[in-house]
Amino acid sequence: MRAVTWHLAGDHVQLRGLRFRYAANHAQQGALEVTGKEALVQDCIFERTNAAGATFSGAGITVERCTFQDNGQLGFSASWADGLHLSGCVVRHNNSKGFDRGWEAGGDKICLSRAVLIEGCQFCENRGTGLWFDIANDGCEVRNCLIADNEDAGIFFEISFALNAHDNVIIGNGLNDSPGAWGASCAIALSSSPGCTIERNLMLGNKEGFNFREQARTTPRLGAPKGTAEEAVWNHDQQIRSNIIAYNRDAQTWGWFDIDDGRHWPARVQEHRPDAGAAGADIAKAYRADATKVPPGLSLETLKIAFSGNYYAVLPGQQLFCWGTAWKKNRRYAGLDQVRDELALEQGSVQGEFQVADFARRDLRVAKDSAALRLGCYPHGEVPGVVLGTR
Repeated sequence: MRAVTWHLAGDHVQLRGLRFRYAANHAQQGALEVTGKEALVQDCIFERTNAAGATFSGAGITVERCTFQDNGQLGFSASWADGLHLSGCVVRHNNSKGFDRGWEAGGDKICLSRAVLIEGCQFCENRGTGLWFDIANDGCEVRNCLIADNEDAGIFFEISFALNAHDNVIIGNGLNDSPGAWGASCAIALSSSPGCTIERNLMLGNKEGFNFREQARTTPRLGAPKGTAEEAVWNHDQQIRSNIIAYNRDAQTWGWFDIDDGRHWPARVQEHRPDAGAAGADIAKAYRADATKVPPGLSLETLKIAFSGNYYAVLPGQQLFCWGTAWKKNRRYAGLDQVRDELALEQGSVQGEFQVADFARRDLRVAKDSAALRLGCYPHGEVPGVVLGTR
């Protein structure tokens, strides 16, 4: 009957080896609440709560080898949790009570936090998004994780800044076809979130592979003075490189740009916009004049979105590269040469076949002469729950 089983408010507290089960907590409330700084939580289980298994909102919290499972809304949530570090954790089977997954449900939700590091974790079979960052997060890193069979996006990075996602295995996500999940039924979605690097991830067998999702969005900025207006945020200065994007059901890469200014198209095809492709200094000047609005004159060139050195594999009936939403101007590209000619993207990328030892058993070893391996796209290091390497 309790909403909170433990509120950990002290600094430098170490918590080990406990099982937290059941709580009558409401949405967005954790059965364990950690608000103290530099807490260490190890080898604990958080399960079968009404809402979230745990919430973290202190600086420098470390969570190691913990399991968050079968919770009604979320495995865990975090806010104002600068330096949160999750290592070796399992987050599975959450949102068992069917909370609105477009609001906050699934594996987790992280907000308003800097320098979050998630490594060597498993986010699997959650009813919603596997790993969700939303609102003003900055400088976060996800590495060497297994993100599998979540009903919506594997990684959803939304109105935040500077994600570095690398060397992850992301398989079987987004296949629920949830209403309103356009652009977020995929392995990785960058939603109005600039300055990201997506590198050496294996995105295999999802509904869609890598996605951009774009709308007219604003977000607060961490460290801004109190009362500062939210600033406009959009996809720009992105590096999508050296990933394997293979056999995803609907598309391998899709740019879901639901905007009217056409900024995601090259300047030369924006005939209706004589200001398209304005000089970078002019764009920066316009943005400084009103940071709540996207500056005029943007084009694909000035967005500085770079795809390079990726390895693609497509089965019959699957699409390779889609640009633009399904309900506005869009192009579907059957070959990478078309992408390079029309969008100047995917420099050095290759399309071919991709074979693993045994996908059903998550034995993802490749042949020593694999073209994807030679291109430098295969994940580095170990990922829990799968077998990587050569055979």
